[in-house]
Amino acid sequence: MLSRARHVENTIILCFSLFGLLGILHHEMWRDELQAWMLARDSTSIINLIQNMQYEGHPALWHVCLYGLSQITHNPLIMQVFHLGISIGIVCLIAKFSPFSILHKFLLSSSYFIFFEYTLISRNYNMGIFFLFLFCVIYTHSYKNYLLLSITLALAANTNIYALIVSVILAIFLVYEGFQSGKFHLPLPLKLLASAFIFSFGGLVSALQILRVVILKLSTTSSIHNLPILNGQDLGTTSQVTKLDMVSAFFQDFKLVVDAINSIWHSYIPFPRMFDLHFWNRNILTFDPAIASPFGISGEELLACAFSLVLFGLAAYYFSQQRLIFWLYVFGNFILLSFIQLLLSVYDKPYARHYGYLFIFFIICLWLFNSSPVKFGSDVTAVQKSFRPKVAFYFITMILLIQATAGVYAVSMDYLFAFSNSKDTASFIAKKGFQEATIIGSQYRNVSVVSGYLDQPIYYPELQQFGTFWTRGFPEIEEEQLLNEVEAQTNSVEDQTILLVLTKPLSIKATDITITQVAQFNHSIVPDENFYLYTAQRLSR
Repeated sequence: MLSRARHVENTIILCFSLFGLLGILHHEMWRDELQAWMLARDSTSIINLIQNMQYEGHPALWHVCLYGLSQITHNPLIMQVFHLGISIGIVCLIAKFSPFSILHKFLLSSSYFIFFEYTLISRNYNMGIFFLFLFCVIYTHSYKNYLLLSITLALAANTNIYALIVSVILAIFLVYEGFQSGKFHLPLPLKLLASAFIFSFGGLVSALQILRVVILKLSTTSSIHNLPILNGQDLGTTSQVTKLDMVSAFFQDFKLVVDAINSIWHSYIPFPRMFDLHFWNRNILTFDPAIASPFGISGEELLACAFSLVLFGLAAYYFSQQRLIFWLYVFGNFILLSFIQLLLSVYDKPYARHYGYLFIFFIICLWLFNSSPVKFGSDVTAVQKSFRPKVAFYFITMILLIQATAGVYAVSMDYLFAFSNSKDTASFIAKKGFQEATIIGSQYRNVSVVSGYLDQPIYYPELQQFGTFWTRGFPEIEEEQLLNEVEAQTNSVEDQTILLVLTKPLSIKATDITITQVAQFNHSIVPDENFYLYTAQRLSR
């Protein structure tokens, strides 16, 4: 029986590896994936890499790994293979060490986030999941090695901000559990102090890197100076703040809370819209809502909020059998949702890669919960003892089944359709010999993805210079200004073709240069990475 279970576990790992490899070989990377690769590839040293990351908002662990890979080859496929290797490591931890049933191991390995979002799309998020799941393996071992636990959490904290938040939550959990169980006594032994120092140092390094970006963005954003608290307005006077303003502000805050809570639904039930090419980040319930509401919130969003509370309540009810895990789940979700609400107040909305960590945290709590026996009180009847596990099994199976269905659907769509037009555009440029031409790209944040595949700089009119990765946001330039830049480049390079790579077709004609469209690529899952290619030459005089 044991050998049969191991055979099934190995089959899960093998199938994931094969389908994952097939997936990445057909996945066209989008700009955020290649941004990290170009930062690593085009930095002269690790110190230079850290300097170039001043606008990134992520800790540097993933980028440092990519820097090492870029010293081997400039082909970005090596990043995808490395990323797949991390995902295979995650599935190995799930299949070999998790306390879940064989069915749940299979469904979790096929889930939307494990199979698609954090495997096919090469970002720093799956590295954080690997270390967090490794924490679960070490923690549930018969002997808890706190030094290894602290190192694992410190590494997780340096992958992305969500892993940093979860690692801090788990560190607090470790400390509380240690004192509550009597394992920790003051004064703490040197080994525990060393463990605390390692995690604190790792968390601080991560936090400082993120804060550097936040401070830099605030200092360069002019809109921050328009806030009433900064320009001397008195918010407490009734002459300036009417009742209508207060009501409007209340509903705006209420919508932020609803949107944050809805992240639970989006994370646990990430089923996309069917038969929609642009399915990515589009939930079947909340995208393009049709039911109106007088509160500025659609009926679908209110329904998703209700479903989110139900999902959270059922999970909390199940975890309530173990008090420590219950408070870990409640406290962790409160912190994560609070951060998502903060994110919503600054940006438009979080994306799947962000709220996916709510689902990952649910799995972590489930892992820790199932690894220790449940102790029922004397007031619990035999019917209740058998009822809770059955309900929990069906509840968890339902979530994982939906996750697996969404994961298989997303991977299939990625296989059938181009995720981004970046790779096809770069391949066309190389095939037609345009790599020898001067390439001008606008808008530069979107067009940079072509530079990533071509492994050569592109002239960005917004910056008025050649470059690869983006650094900071620039406003769009008008077509007249773009054509002036193109004309200037045609005057500077004699008898050489200029290639324009644009994100939208030209709507005006140039007067002093001949512009001819040679190709367009506008059918991909990512909706804003469409590319229109033109050649530009001086008129003969």
